[in-house]
Amino acid sequence: PGKRFLVPLDTDYRKVAWRLHGRSGTGPAHALRLRAPAKRGAYKVFVTANGHADRATVLVGAVP
Repeated sequence: PGKRFLVPLDTDYRKVAWRLHGRSGTGPAHALRLRAPAKRGAYKVFVTANGHADRATVLVGAVP
């Protein structure tokens, strides 16, 4: 919880927009460096670029 982690991406776009647990921003399309939420749990990270979108689950800490 609260630590930085890397989200590797495979896209032709230069920048992507992301959302994770109430936070959002933009970053380079090859890899995003994000900070995990402070509480344990399973969270969705959403990434969009040029009208295309995808999501992944981020597991923080020991999730039952």
